[in-house]
Amino acid sequence: MIEKKYLDTVLGRVPTSDNQIWDAHVHLWGQPYHAIEDPDLMLRDEASSVKELNSFKAAGGSVVVEFSPYDFGRDWTVLKRMAQMTGVHILTGTGFYRSAGLEPLLAEHSREEWLRLIVDEAENGEKNTGAKPSFLKWSTSLNEITQAEKISAAIVIEAHKITGLPVVTHTQRGTMVGQQLEILRDGGVDFSKLLVSHIDMRKDLNEGCFLEVLEQGAWVSVDQLGKIKYGENSGKLDIILKLCEMGYKNRILLATDIGRISNFKCLGGSPGIEHIPAELCSQLREKGASEELIKTLVCENPANFYGKN
Repeated sequence: MIEKKYLDTVLGRVPTSDNQIWDAHVHLWGQPYHAIEDPDLMLRDEASSVKELNSFKAAGGSVVVEFSPYDFGRDWTVLKRMAQMTGVHILTGTGFYRSAGLEPLLAEHSREEWLRLIVDEAENGEKNTGAKPSFLKWSTSLNEITQAEKISAAIVIEAHKITGLPVVTHTQRGTMVGQQLEILRDGGVDFSKLLVSHIDMRKDLNEGCFLEVLEQGAWVSVDQLGKIKYGENSGKLDIILKLCEMGYKNRILLATDIGRISNFKCLGGSPGIEHIPAELCSQLREKGASEELIKTLVCENPANFYGKN
C-alpha cells in the first residue's frame, strides 16, 4: 500500500500511483572524478540515455531515480529534457560522492554554505530548473571513511534534520556499512528514512549482509541486478525472497545502478535500464513470488521511500 501522496520529479510534482514500476537507482548523465581513468563511466550521451528510457517505458517502466550528485557532474537541465522527451518520471537528489573528487568540491564552500545551498534546493528548487531533490546522498570509500567524507556526513545529517529528506548512502562495494550506520545514528538520522546502497556488490553476499541494516529499522537497496559482474540474479532473488519471508518486504528497493556506457543496452551493453520491467519481474514470478509481492517491491516500496505528503 502506498502511503505517500506525491513525487517531486524534475518536471515538478506528480501524484503517486500503485501501478508505476521503478528502477530505484540509475545514472543517466554524469562524469565522476575517476572517469578520466575509466572512460566507460563518462555518461555524456543524451540521445542514448533517452533511448534507454524509452525502452524502459516500452517494457512497462514509469519512474527512475537518478543518482549523480554534485561531484558526479550532475545536470538537472539535461534530466529535465530527458523526462520531457520520454514521459518517464525522473527523481533526483542532492549531496556528495566520495574519495578524491570530494575534497576539492568541499573546498568550494564552507560547511555552513554547503548546508544553506542544500536546504535552499530542498525548499525552493535547484536554481536552473526549479526541481526539488527527493533525497540526500552520502558516500564512503572502499574500506575506509575519509576525513572529507566525515565532513560531508555532517552536512547531510544536518540537512536531513532541517528538510526531512531521506538519506541514501553509497557504500563502495558494500564496505563500511556498520561504520556508516554508527555515524548516522550518532548524528540523529531517522533510520526509517535511511537507505543503504550497493550491499549486493559483496562477494560473500547472504541475507545477513542486509539484516545488519534492516534489523536497525533502515532500508536496503538491491541495486546491481542484471550485472553478472556482481553475481547472478537468481541467488540475489533467493535472498530477497528470504528477507521478505522474515518480515522485511516493505523496506527493500530494487535497481540496476546503470552507470556505465557498457550498461546501456542500446549501445550493445547490458543489462539496460529496461531490465526490471522487462526481465526481473518475470524472474521473480518464476521464483514463486506473488503478484502482490512483486508490486510491493517494484511499485509501492520506492514510492513510500521517496514520496512526500
